[in-house]
Amino acid sequence: MEELKKFTGKEIKVNTPEELEELLKKLSIKYSHLPESLEEFDELELVFDYTDEKDFYFCVTFFQKKIQRMMLIKVDKKEPENIEPPTEDEVKAFYEKYGEKVVEFLEKV
Repeated sequence: MEELKKFTGKEIKVNTPEELEELLKKLSIKYSHLPESLEEFDELELVFDYTDEKDFYFCVTFFQKKIQRMMLIKVDKKEPENIEPPTEDEVKAFYEKYGEKVVEFLEKV
């Protein structure tokens, strides 16, 4: 996931949350939270299937139309407030399965 660090600080191309949502639809990426503003500090939570019980959430924090931070967590499907960090092997598995889609999103956003 080192390859993703280059996107930290990147100014985003989309201008509104609606444009962001449209991009996600075009890329067939699910989300659980869409920022209300791309200027204010807010987070986008992308959702990727992991197991029957858990999903991966790839969180992207925006501030002043720039990517400030990215984070990967595991979220319980039945109790979404139950989160935990992925293991190193799980991070590798996530990147092998979804890395190209995440990079495509980060390039286009």
